[in-house]
Amino acid sequence: MPYPVEAIANEFIDRAMKEPRQITNMQLQKLPFFAHGWGLVVLKDRLVEELPEARDYGPVYRRLYNSLRKYGAGPVTDYIRENDYLAFAAPSMRGDIVRAQLRDVEQQLVNVVWDSYKGYSAYDLSALTHRAGAPWATARSLGINSIITDRMMEEYFDGIASGTENASGESKVAS
Repeated sequence: MPYPVEAIANEFIDRAMKEPRQITNMQLQKLPFFAHGWGLVVLKDRLVEELPEARDYGPVYRRLYNSLRKYGAGPVTDYIRENDYLAFAAPSMRGDIVRAQLRDVEQQLVNVVWDSYKGYSAYDLSALTHRAGAPWATARSLGINSIITDRMMEEYFDGIASGTENASGESKVAS
């Protein structure tokens, strides 16, 4: 641990395909963000290697965005592969599916995050990230596309877990 954000996104794609349920680029930006934040609190460790940026519609992982931009606002229909982030990667050059060997506790966290947030639309997930005091809002106050740090995420999600953060409507996944 930590893992490439594309591997964590593929975990959510896998769950969506099994249900079956459509999942969009925007949802796939937010779900790893929630897994990342909850992982810092529950696992006391990072789940995702990359840190997200505070973009207009919430936290965005740049490489993941580049890997999924071909879908636009439509549903993501395939797993993310090693070279999908490259702008001009030919289909034959996509590489292997990005995977991680998650520990059981990490799989459980991803399952709980999926079960807690899968019913939210992309815009509802974005709205959750835009609350006052949320890491996105904190980073955004520093400037457009500022990095959302682990500390910002950990403080916010720890506040939700302990009941001290105003998170009306936020799923509480910590034990």
